[in-house]
Amino acid sequence: VLGDDGASVVAAALTTNRCLRSVHLNSNRISDAGAQELSKMLRVNQTLIDLELSDNSIGDAGVSALCDALKV
Repeated sequence: VLGDDGASVVAAALTTNRCLRSVHLNSNRISDAGAQELSKMLRVNQTLIDLELSDNSIGDAGVSALCDALKV
C-alpha cells in the first residue's frame, strides 16, 4: 500500500517518464494529498494516457486537482 507518501514518490518518478503509458494505483489508500501530487505530474507528463485510481480515498479536492491538471 503506497499511501500519500508513496503516491508522491511515484508522481516524482513519472514527471520525467517517457515510456510508461499506463499506471494502476488502485486500492493504495491515496487521499487528496496524494492526488494533488499526482496532478502536478499530470501537468508535465505527456506520455501517460491511463492512470487508474479506483478504490482510494480521494475526495472532492483531489478530484478537482486531477481535473484541473487535465484541462488543455
